[in-house]
Formats: sequence, C-alpha cells, structure tokens
Amino acid sequence: MLKIETSNLNKKLSIKDISKGYYKLKIIGPFGSIKNYFRKEIKLGIEENSICLNTEVFTKETKSLLQSYKKILKNSFNDVDFGFSVILEVRGVGTKVNYEKGELTFNLGLSHQVKYNLPNGVIAKVLDDKNTIFLLMGCDRNMVLSTASKICLLKKKDVYKGKGIFFYAEEITLKEGKGKNA
Repeated sequence: MLKIETSNLNKKLSIKDISKGYYKLKIIGPFGSIKNYFRKEIKLGIEENSICLNTEVFTKETKSLLQSYKKILKNSFNDVDFGFSVILEVRGVGTKVNYEKGELTFNLGLSHQVKYNLPNGVIAKVLDDKNTIFLLMGCDRNMVLSTASKICLLKKKDVYKGKGIFFYAEEITLKEGKGKNA
C-alpha cells in the first residue's frame, strides 16, 4: 500500500477539489483540472489527509503500477498548481513562428506557411524578437508533450545542416556531407 500525503501537498499546493470516480481521480487547481485513470487492479482510497493506492495481489506488475501511479499523481498535483511548459526552437535561415488566437503559424522554408491549431488547454507564447523560440504551456503534461512532439514533426530535422524544430537546447550531432574525391 502506498500513501501520498495531501496534508504536506496542501501547504505548497492550492488544490480546490479531489473527487473520486469509479476508475478515475480528478484534481482541480488554479491552472485547470486533470483526470487520472486507474486500472482495475489498483484500489484507490481517499482519506482526510492522504490518498491511498493499494492492490490485493502483489506481483511484479502491480508493484510497478503502484510506483508509476504514485509518480503520475505527484506530477498531476504540481501541474494543476504550477502548470507544465516546454520551450521549442525553430532553427534555419528564414524560419519563424507567430502566435495568434490559438494558432501557430510557421515559416519553415516551404513554399507556403504552415498553420497549427493548438488543442484546448494548451497556450503558446513567442519568447524572443527573432520569432524563433516559443513556449507551450498547459496543465496537462501529456497533452503539452504530445502537442510539442507533433509540432516537431512539421519540419523534419536535417542532420547535415542542423535545421528543423527542436526542443530548446537540444543538440544533435551533425553528419559530414560528401567531400571532394582526391
């Protein structure tokens, strides 16, 4: 049985409500709400100062599930209170990004601009004057990271020139191109 003490978290977090459904736990905070779903093997109990995760049969799989759910719940508490953000960078000559009304517009060196509609719960902000670094922020860690990975797929990373859409400070090893034969 694992216990997550919410009395310690309440001092740091401003959680408005924790409600229990059949296989889900909904956590509401200032940044929004997150629903966490649990498998049937895991029993969820909410007490006055703690959340208890328990299972009837302890196997290798259920033990790892308990540890995973504990980490997911702690991340959820942090995300609804402080939010989760990812910084992305567009690299290349003439590449830019603009944000207007829930839509990112990319100039990626193609013949046209690429527009990407952000899902609900994810907001963006351009951070620099050159319009190459931007921030994605939201209360759901999985949604923010999946949106960031979909945006990275808009422009394939060029391993010869170092162009594309990258996570901030991500380094790639450049390959050497063909040289002149002697």
